[in-house]
Amino acid sequence: MSSGLAIQHQYDPLAYRQEVATGARRPNGARPLTKLTGKHLTCINYHLAGVKQGLIAERMNMTPAWVSMVLSDPLSQELIKRRFLEMDGELRALLPQAIQTLRDGLSPTMEVLVQDEAGDMVPRVVTTPMETRLSATDKFFKSQGYYTPKDKGTAGITAEDIVKEMLAQTRSGESTTVSVTVSKEDGNAL
Repeated sequence: MSSGLAIQHQYDPLAYRQEVATGARRPNGARPLTKLTGKHLTCINYHLAGVKQGLIAERMNMTPAWVSMVLSDPLSQELIKRRFLEMDGELRALLPQAIQTLRDGLSPTMEVLVQDEAGDMVPRVVTTPMETRLSATDKFFKSQGYYTPKDKGTAGITAEDIVKEMLAQTRSGESTTVSVTVSKEDGNAL
């Protein structure tokens, strides 16, 4: 007849130190994982998706210490490293398409496929909206590190934001005066 109680092993400090010294335990005292279960993989997937450890613990109804133990385990680290390499390869493979998309966004016109009266898809040249071009320009310059707000009063305001506001004011139908001042020191518009 089973009482349903787990058998408790008595702690042996000498055996514990020997296990740490021989690698049977990790330096933090935890035994290394021998396999990754579904729960471990869920934890790793949350981590790879950028979820913070505290929130992973909350979502999985586990302790933050458990999440930390899983993510720092050598088996998990190996999988995380492999997934990062795979993602890096995917990003590198997408680079030519991203560059072409940026070119398309910066171009004053672009070719799109439209359906004609007969139902056939035919290429047409259309004007790229100014907002799309400004957004592409903004993303390009940000990615190249060309602009970082220097004045705390304008931190976070981009050229795209300023032009978008100017366009909104001109579309309102009211008379609008726009003035731009360029600093001679750094060439930035104020």
